[in-house]
Amino acid sequence: MGFNFQRQRWHDLRVRLAIAMAIDKESLAAQGLFAVAETPLAPESIGYDASVAKFGYGYDPQRSRELLSAAGFDVASEIVLLIPESRTYRDLAADIRQKLMAIGFSQIRIREIPREDLLTQRQDFDLLIFDYAWGDYTALGIFLGAGPRNLLNYPEGDVADLIALARMQADENARRDMILEAQKIVLSEAIWQPLLVRRIIFAVDGRCVSGERSTPSGELIFWDANTDFSPF
Repeated sequence: MGFNFQRQRWHDLRVRLAIAMAIDKESLAAQGLFAVAETPLAPESIGYDASVAKFGYGYDPQRSRELLSAAGFDVASEIVLLIPESRTYRDLAADIRQKLMAIGFSQIRIREIPREDLLTQRQDFDLLIFDYAWGDYTALGIFLGAGPRNLLNYPEGDVADLIALARMQADENARRDMILEAQKIVLSEAIWQPLLVRRIIFAVDGRCVSGERSTPSGELIFWDANTDFSPF
């Protein structure tokens, strides 16, 4: 869940933190086959570091209310929550809407558009709920750098610059530190709030397939598997 940085209201860190701490990730995860996400990169991505989670913010609605009050935020103004058209997104948005209303917001409009239109028709939004399947850390520089893939209209170059430096860094430890620092910025500055990771379950009929292998991330590889499609 990210913020539209073209709107001045989201330039105040206190307001972004208030939104981040208003969301109960455990409640969201309970809606389906999900695990709670605590870092910008998923566990199977190159550059993932579980220690990054310490820079994030947990569920604290009372603190959310205090931050909104301190920032003088107009909670009666309309908040547009943009989602791709999907039953799953619809259910998640309903839960998020409820949590935001619990900290004082009164006008939250959920706007649905086809996923393929996110790049071209996303102008009218305050909060964007989206998903991504990044295989490595370089996507952070694309998503928060100059260009059309910057869905949140993030204006700073700090994250993209760190990722560019990391890509040129031959020293593995130095590269890891740069990737960690980029993720730290995402969480500590509440650029977006990681919410969930999908749980994908693979099932194999042992009567037909044998010899498949499992990767550390839980995927199944069938390159060397044996198959038998003879009738039972």
